[in-house]
Amino acid sequence: MRSGATAAVELRPRARGSVSYDTKRPSTAQSKAFERICAYFARELLDEELPATILTFDRSVALPSTFHPDRWSPRMGGPRVSEISLNPDLFRDLTKKKLAMTLCHELVHLWQHVHGRMRSRESYHNVEWSEKLLSIGLVPSDTGRPGGKPVGQRMTQYAVPDGAFEKALARMPKTLALPFLGREARRTKTTDRSKSKFVCLRCGDQAWGKPTLALDCRKCLASFVLEEGGGSGQFSSDGLDDDHGSRDVVGDAALGPVA
Repeated sequence: MRSGATAAVELRPRARGSVSYDTKRPSTAQSKAFERICAYFARELLDEELPATILTFDRSVALPSTFHPDRWSPRMGGPRVSEISLNPDLFRDLTKKKLAMTLCHELVHLWQHVHGRMRSRESYHNVEWSEKLLSIGLVPSDTGRPGGKPVGQRMTQYAVPDGAFEKALARMPKTLALPFLGREARRTKTTDRSKSKFVCLRCGDQAWGKPTLALDCRKCLASFVLEEGGGSGQFSSDGLDDDHGSRDVVGDAALGPVA
């Protein structure tokens, strides 16, 4: 190997279908993997060309992912570039399916920003966004459960069994994966397991209490929902069950945190 050349370093024994990347350039490896995953789902599910986005990481918001339209401007001029931001503290424990659902949520925001015809106020998930998400095999729900509202300020989703999303996920190459995961977990108390965590669907405020409580937020007149895993004092990565979705808010914050 010539002097100055960079070698790819494997963190684990290489096996068929394993992920290989250059650990000496972690930012490049992470961004390229993100771009490949987004391109795969855009091609398989949205059937329309989408512009590339800039990937950022933000631990300050209580959401796994956020979308910011036209957040970046080229220094030398040209079209603005949108941003998808991930919270490493919250997505580090996500399964492949949960992370894919989260990214598809944001890709539908990007699709609407580029191709949509129905504009809405910032951070609101309108009918056009909801119908597009449903068309790719993900059911929009403000609770992450069947029967939830399909539009609103904060939204999550659950997968249609054997729908377009699940089929695309099953075909997804094993090599499409983010090579690095955040290791700094959010510090929360874990001593009292008798209480559960509740999150306001609209403003994101949090409360703790017995899991049988029915709470409303007096500040914004929305309901608190019980967060899965709240009894352990942990903030669930995105709370999405593989079968039905999540009670947590997941999604975008362009704009302000939404899901």
